[in-house]
Parts: sequence; structure tokens; C-alpha cells
Amino acid sequence: MNEPKNLIKLNFVAPLLFETTELKESFNDFIVNGTAIDECTSRNGITYLAKELKEAANTIQNKPILKDHKNEVDSIVGKVLEGKFNATKKSIEYKGIIVDEKAKQLIRQGMINHVSIGATVRNMREETANESKQLIAEGLEILELSLTPVPGIPGASIMGQSFSQALQEAYDLLNKNEKIEVNNMEDNKELEV
Repeated sequence: MNEPKNLIKLNFVAPLLFETTELKESFNDFIVNGTAIDECTSRNGITYLAKELKEAANTIQNKPILKDHKNEVDSIVGKVLEGKFNATKKSIEYKGIIVDEKAKQLIRQGMINHVSIGATVRNMREETANESKQLIAEGLEILELSLTPVPGIPGASIMGQSFSQALQEAYDLLNKNEKIEVNNMEDNKELEV
């Protein structure tokens, strides 16, 4: 009989590969947008320059939206769909989707108004200006966007509404404008008589 051989267990990690098709907004989607980061010095003393943000803007796309920078599967509440550099504001603007019901509720109620980026930097350069030292982040790569009650960058924001809410608001506004126009036409008729 064959004797059992010593077996070696190997563990390895392989990326999960899948192909996505274009995401179409449905009536239940909760779309968010805002400023991920702008040119400034953060509360922890790191300076982010516009030229570095411009180079990093595309790295935010398709990244997870997390709760409080917790890098765990159960902390994923959404995904960043688009990211672009806004030259006027000197900021990285984003659009994303939130799928977590509690996160949606907190955003709708205005309890969560801010986001924070999780990122790596290639280099931290120290610079002295006006006898004050500052750390400048260079080679920024955004790894995730997090919902947070207190952001490191005061201007980092999130706003959201469901697609159906946006449609309803547009419809209501359109109806209001038509009613005003009809009322004005009726008033004119009365004046003409």
C-alpha cells in the first residue's frame, strides 16, 4: 500500500477579477458627491498642494467608500464612481454610490456631512516658510474615501439623494414653474378684459 506523503499546505492570494458593465442609476440608488480633498493644510499638519491633487485625482475612481477608515469588508458602505480635479476650487471632486441603509439615513438626516481620504504618499517633504515648518505630501495615491463625523480636511464634504428624489424634485420644480406661468397668463387675461 502507498504510504501518505507529507503534504504542505500553501496559501496564496490572487486578485478577484471580474468585468463590470456600465452602472446605470436606478430609482433605489443613493448617489453622493462632494469634495474629497482640497488644497490646504490638514488638521494633522500635512500640506496638500493643488499640483499633487491634480496628479492624484484619477486614483480615487472605483475605490471603496468606508466607515471611519476601517479597512474591513463589513465597513464598505459604497463605491466612488468618478473623480476629477477641479482647477477652480483646487480640489478633488467625486461622485459615488452608497448602498448601506444606515449610511444613507445618516447622510439624508445631515448627521454625516464629511468625508476623509485614506491615502499613501511617495514622499513627505519638509519646507520652511515664514519661519514655520510644514510637511508637504508628494506622490499621493488615494486608497479609499471614508464617511466621518470630523474630517481632517475641513472642506471635505458629502451630499446625497436618491435618484428618485432628484427626479421628484425636478418634476415638482417643473410643475411649479408651469403653474406660475399659467397663473400669470390668467392674470393677463383678467387685465385685458
